[in-house]
Amino acid sequence: MKNTRELVRTTVKFVIVIVVLGILYEILPDLPGVRDIPFPGRLRAEEVGRSIVALAAVIVVLQYGRSIAKPIRDLTESPKMGEIFKDLVFLIATAIAYKAFKYIAREYMGDYMWSYSLIFILIGIILAVRILRNLLGSVDKITDAIVGEEKK
Repeated sequence: MKNTRELVRTTVKFVIVIVVLGILYEILPDLPGVRDIPFPGRLRAEEVGRSIVALAAVIVVLQYGRSIAKPIRDLTESPKMGEIFKDLVFLIATAIAYKAFKYIAREYMGDYMWSYSLIFILIGIILAVRILRNLLGSVDKITDAIVGEEKK
C-alpha cells in the first residue's frame, strides 16, 4: 500500500511539473520582448530559452525514472520490472533531448551533425539492449502475472 501511494504521488508530481514546463515552453517565444533580445551568433533568444526549459524537462524525466524504479520493483513479483520502466523513461528522456537540442546542434555542428545523431543512436541502443535483457530475463514472471500462475 505504501509503495502504491509513493508511486501515485511521484507520478502526480511529475505530471504537474511536466505540464507547467510544457506551458512555459510554448508561451516563452510569445512573452513581451523575448524576440527583441539580441543574442550572439545565429541563435535567437527564444530558442535558447526553449532549450533551457527542455533541459529542465529532461532532468525532471530522468529523476522520475530513477524515483519510480523502487516502487514498481516492490509492487511487482518481477524484480527487473522497475529497471525496465526506468530504462523506458530514460529512453523517452533521450528522445526529448534529441529533439530539443537538435536546432542548436545544427547551428553549431554544421557538417558534423551526423555525430550528434550518432551519440543519441548509441544511447538509444544501449537503453534498448538493457530493456531487452531485463525483459527476457523476467518473461516467465511477467507471463505468470498476466495469465495467472499455474497451480501444481
